[in-house]
Amino acid sequence: MKAAIFHGKENMKVEEVESPKAKHNEVLVEVEACGICGTDVHILKGEYPVNGPLILGHEASGRIVEVGKEVETLKVGDSVAIDPNIFCGKCYFCRIGEAHLCRNLKAVGVTRNGAFAEYVAVPEENLYKLPKNVSYEEAALAEPLSCCIHGVDLAQIKSGDTVVVLGAGPIGLLHTQLVRILGASKVTTITGHNEEKLAFARKLGADDTINASLEDPVSKVRASSSGIGADVVVEATGNPVAVEQAIKMARRGGRVIIFGCAPEKAKIEVSPYIINDSELMIFGAFNNPYTMSRAIRLIGSGKIKTKHLISHEFGLDNILKAFETIRSGTLYLKILVKP
Repeated sequence: MKAAIFHGKENMKVEEVESPKAKHNEVLVEVEACGICGTDVHILKGEYPVNGPLILGHEASGRIVEVGKEVETLKVGDSVAIDPNIFCGKCYFCRIGEAHLCRNLKAVGVTRNGAFAEYVAVPEENLYKLPKNVSYEEAALAEPLSCCIHGVDLAQIKSGDTVVVLGAGPIGLLHTQLVRILGASKVTTITGHNEEKLAFARKLGADDTINASLEDPVSKVRASSSGIGADVVVEATGNPVAVEQAIKMARRGGRVIIFGCAPEKAKIEVSPYIINDSELMIFGAFNNPYTMSRAIRLIGSGKIKTKHLISHEFGLDNILKAFETIRSGTLYLKILVKP
């Protein structure tokens, strides 16, 4: 089969390799679509520790073509989305119901071969059947959506809350839609400079948008709330500056969700006094504990638009061009690779 093999920093090649075989508890999936995640970009740039050679790609969907003899819930021909995260089930965190914090976490496309390939082998418990009305392209966004669902769960958004989302990329736009259907009375989406993405955010439910390159987002949020601040702020960029802004935008007693993945050695400056005096609740949101089914149901219901977020599609032979598109400054949202 063809696969994009990551060999090390800035070194990925499309090669012919042997197709994987499904083990007793696994199925073999013919990949139909796989999204390029920010994590994939970090890995290729050498900013995230991954040992090559490895096939990347973890936001994927496809069709089952082979099942292991111990597989009970799936059959050849089923259309599925992949949850890439494989928990050990034995460590302290798995045994207290926090498997997403597993000390021995493995992941398709990060620690084992992934879906930038024609076929990928996946454990049975990591696959979710797709409704007939959900396309493979839409389903490729089920995994990032499931992570966003975990984030808004932590935020405990109530009807009538005011919510700010920092970031107008695919993750920010998924959060914008989620907080809208949860009953937020006002949703403000912020981006660094891109007016086209902000216009798209308004189409997907944002009441207001802020171009942070033209005006101070903290002052704007404060002014629009009579100086009070937002009930909930979701930071979805991974930019340390945006994290500091998120904390300053929240009202006294507000909730801040740090969703974006910042560089490991990044630092922020924050006043412990303000956190204490304002009784701020600051949460990190990691992974997607048991939220894949909900993500797929939301996509199937049409209440979350994932197909609208797909801006580019590339064949596997052109995957390097797909990554170049991300780096080029070209306007893009979610880029899919279709083997």
